[in-house]
Amino acid sequence: MEKEQGRSMATKSKGWVVYPLEDQRVQEFVIPRKSLKSLREHSKRNRETTGLLYGIVDNQVLYFLGCTILGHGSRTACQFDPKYQNFHNSFAVQAKEMHPDLVTILYHNHPRLTPREVSSEVLDAVRHDVERGIFDYLEDHGVLPTLEEALAEVSRELSAQDQQVTFGRAHVLLTDTERKGDDFSRVNAYKFDADGLRGVSRFRLKLLEDVKPVTTHRRVGGICSSLKALHQRTVLDYFGASSGRQCKSTPPEC
Repeated sequence: MEKEQGRSMATKSKGWVVYPLEDQRVQEFVIPRKSLKSLREHSKRNRETTGLLYGIVDNQVLYFLGCTILGHGSRTACQFDPKYQNFHNSFAVQAKEMHPDLVTILYHNHPRLTPREVSSEVLDAVRHDVERGIFDYLEDHGVLPTLEEALAEVSRELSAQDQQVTFGRAHVLLTDTERKGDDFSRVNAYKFDADGLRGVSRFRLKLLEDVKPVTTHRRVGGICSSLKALHQRTVLDYFGASSGRQCKSTPPEC
């Protein structure tokens, strides 16, 4: 919520290599359990971070391969860090050559904001909605509909600026919103289609472990391994042996 909460992010800097998801037939994202765990950990960060998710489209389904952190921000804003640009571009170009079906998807996280960090206008509106019972559905997920939890639920919405910087059909927003019975409650995969619902509707999410046949698991695992090896080589090329401290980018994980 950029207008109400002052959240903002900027990622469309010139010169960043991206491969947008354009296939209109894709309606489902498949995520390996290990990768879901990693994304859930990202969602708990106390400041905004942003980067790119990598995926492969196969038979109208996008298979998640991993992510790279490309920028750190404040509690309410983030953007790509120019110091990672050459590194990322080199990695992305080589990855695309290895896997022509590769796509990149913008992601960032929204930390939980306290009532003191939210404008009085938004605070009053959310408090009014809590009193009206708008957030009572949270009880179905083991969460009391308090003001703090209502603000966390609101954080699952993309801000106007988030929508403006999105490229392609997807933008993944990570939020610190644990919900009982919903493994994907921290991962909000928004669609951007020409149907009047840009950034409102979401992709279906599914675990790779629930997908058949098993050969699909092996194929995705093999691609993940090749990208991870390439990522590590590229980090060494651009940041040297001490890259663990200099570069906050995370190798693709599956």
